[in-house]
Amino acid sequence: MTILFHDYCTLKEKTNPVIARQAILDTLAANKGNVARTARQICCSRTTIYLARQKQANGCLSDISHKPHKSHPRTTSKEVIQNILQLRKAGFGKARIQVLLAVQHSLNVPQSTIAVILKRHHCPIRKKRIRRHTKPHIDWNRIKPFETIEIDTKEIADIDVVTRIRFLAYSAHCDWSCGQLFGFKHRITLQSDGGKEFAATYPGAFQRSIANIWEPLNVARTLIRKGHPEDNPFVERSHQTDD
Repeated sequence: MTILFHDYCTLKEKTNPVIARQAILDTLAANKGNVARTARQICCSRTTIYLARQKQANGCLSDISHKPHKSHPRTTSKEVIQNILQLRKAGFGKARIQVLLAVQHSLNVPQSTIAVILKRHHCPIRKKRIRRHTKPHIDWNRIKPFETIEIDTKEIADIDVVTRIRFLAYSAHCDWSCGQLFGFKHRITLQSDGGKEFAATYPGAFQRSIANIWEPLNVARTLIRKGHPEDNPFVERSHQTDD
């Protein structure tokens, strides 16, 4: 019989609960059942020793689950959990899962509940896409008027608003040829998003438009970062005003 005179909490942390409780029982046997002396030697409470003796009588020294015997009346049903897991396997996040449950099954499940269920079943977390392209810097205090211009297109059925100073062009179609309208004598820079109306979805056509249309007009064409509308702050704010 090996007697270990160690701190019970330290022994439990460095090994496991079974070895720590067995050390309590060995020390208790060496002390001929003296609970107070064993508690002082192994630095634990008497209740811990009584618990170890009870577990020895039950034939298991390991920790037991503290899960309640009766389920909570508001526990999510197994069918709903299965639907959540199936939607997760399809690649949806908790926000989209909440919408699909409401539309397909008429269930109102909070996003927090969906997140807890996904965490409990060890579902992998969808990693957010990180765009490592830095935002281009524009010194708005030093540029000349109309030297850097943001352009974009917007389909509006009927518009009657009071706006700031803007150049507006109206067309019956939204295609790339409608974006080649404005030009100035001095060198200016036009920046836009990667929309089809600017031929930005086709690299070859975009380069040809630069060589054949923009360069003869002494215009430099740039595109903002994909998925970053904040790079076009003024034109996006203008769209919000129109809406």
